[in-house]
Amino acid sequence: MSRMIWPTIAKKRNTPILNPLRCVFDVLFKRQDYVTELEEAFAKFYRARHALATESGRQAMELAVRSFKLSKGDEIIFPSLTFSELPAIVKGMGQVPVFVNCGEDFNIDVGELKRKITPRTRVIVATHMFGKGCEMEQVVRIARQKKIRVIEDCAHVQGVYRKNRLLGSYGDAAFFSFQNKKPINALGGGMLITNDAGVYDSARRTVSKQADLGLAVISSFVRNYAELALSNGYAYPAQILWWKIRANAKAVPGAHFALDKTKKFSHLQARIALDQLESIEKANGRRLDLARKYAKGLEGLDVALPDMREGENGFYAFVALSNEVSKMRKRLSSEGIETGGGESAVNNCGAIYDPKGDYRKTNSVMRRMIELPMCQQLTDGDIRRICSQIRKALK
Repeated sequence: MSRMIWPTIAKKRNTPILNPLRCVFDVLFKRQDYVTELEEAFAKFYRARHALATESGRQAMELAVRSFKLSKGDEIIFPSLTFSELPAIVKGMGQVPVFVNCGEDFNIDVGELKRKITPRTRVIVATHMFGKGCEMEQVVRIARQKKIRVIEDCAHVQGVYRKNRLLGSYGDAAFFSFQNKKPINALGGGMLITNDAGVYDSARRTVSKQADLGLAVISSFVRNYAELALSNGYAYPAQILWWKIRANAKAVPGAHFALDKTKKFSHLQARIALDQLESIEKANGRRLDLARKYAKGLEGLDVALPDMREGENGFYAFVALSNEVSKMRKRLSSEGIETGGGESAVNNCGAIYDPKGDYRKTNSVMRRMIELPMCQQLTDGDIRRICSQIRKALK
């Protein structure tokens, strides 16, 4: 059963919140090149020389890897805790995915990273899992010593810093995802940023050959908007939370916006993303505020909480660690509050792709992790209710 968060549209462009159909009007009648506008805004935001909108974050990663002109059998390092389709893409291109265990912060273990590098290692994909940046200073230092390329996986971060430097600005390239529940939700799509003209030119040549969706994306947009509204009885689909936390909430079967992967990122999606990029710091501030309310509500419990420092965690998800995860999930589920352990989106890919390897550390983390509802539309009452149920489960 799928869930959907409708994109939050800012007022800066005279677009009322909860009225995304105005975006359709803009695209149909203003005829602006919103894709180029978004690319330029992204490049400016990250102080990157180049930005390229793509069909998905996965495609952006693939384009970056292809631009390096690797040979078959070359190795690309991933954190073991990652989205399973990423190493699958690499394997399909003839390279070998190599995996490194994650630490208690869900990010790549830098100590183990050093031991996994071989003469065939060409790329390190550094993932900022659940909104928290990995140790990029060490990752980059290790990579530069060995002349290894670095790609930042920023699917879970947008406008998030590490030691006053934006995540996405450390590596040779970085990719972002605009899928639902992401910090910027454009109903799909992605972005590649880089300072390397060779990476950009290679990726641009591929994207330029893709077909323009044209009016097809608008019809899909309107159709899904109507289906969501009618199937849930809400005046606006923006009220539909990806995480349904009320016991009487209705499910949203099959709510998604899967677009043809041979097509370009559309002007409609870019129009939606532009508003959210402009207000990303405010959105991150709201998520931090919600995270702090969780932390206060869970005080005194045997639960390890994520990093709460301002600007250092975008809280794509609020993921905690506990030895009592099964009790918590059972109680929350009985109250209609859905939880995740990352298993719906990320996996211990080391154990999947390299069954003879030792990925017990990642398994241990995954067994103890619980993902609580996190999106801007949550209320203080929602969080009080969730924390109350967790306390009842652990008393």
